[in-house]
Amino acid sequence: GYAAKVADAGYIFMAFTNSPGRVVPYGSIKKMWGTNPITVAIPTGDVPVLLDMSTSKITVGQLLTSLRKDEEIPVGVGVDGKGKATTSPKKVWEEGGLLPISGHKGSGLVFIGELLAGALTGSRTGFSVPGGWGTFYLVIDPEIFREKDEFYKDVQTAISELKTSPKA
Repeated sequence: GYAAKVADAGYIFMAFTNSPGRVVPYGSIKKMWGTNPITVAIPTGDVPVLLDMSTSKITVGQLLTSLRKDEEIPVGVGVDGKGKATTSPKKVWEEGGLLPISGHKGSGLVFIGELLAGALTGSRTGFSVPGGWGTFYLVIDPEIFREKDEFYKDVQTAISELKTSPKA
């Protein structure tokens, strides 16, 4: 997609997207925010580093698949309308919501997605600001900061260090 094309051209790509409310903010019982995917692509001079993730513990697609197949969802990924943990995809879909990744930190990421992809673009934000889905793209030229070859060298070194780290 766009992320890989931008990275292949030598630029850093970041995207925040918001979607209809299915995520319950940390400490709340009301679904307000979307699963708000985050995408990042880092050029390497070769195959780019790509991150494409939902900010909820499971995606809406996974929830809908479980709902359609009448299968339970994993413990700890969704709550019912009273904020209680449930493995029922029906309760999560109809009355409750999905939980953000990493508790309050993930909730913060979801909220940033709402603000960048919603408030900044004039799209919906939570249930209080109406509108459609929003997307915010940020493209960064690494050469603004340093020589591209030096940047690539450091990125390749970081990739190598990760790949050769001791395994658990």
